[in-house]
Amino acid sequence: MLYASDDAFIDFAVDNEKGWRELEVPPMTMLTIRYEDVRAIENTEFRFIPQERKGTS
Repeated sequence: MLYASDDAFIDFAVDNEKGWRELEVPPMTMLTIRYEDVRAIENTEFRFIPQERKGTS
């Protein structure tokens, strides 16, 4: 699996490779992919809650 913020990077990296497909993943989504069945991809909403660490303010 590859990720890039701009699809041009992936297009360049896998230019002549066969078998690639794009996964449409909305922002703030976590994907779960299990090796037993890599095609059964689960999408889960991911909520990022920023928190301040002690001693860093």
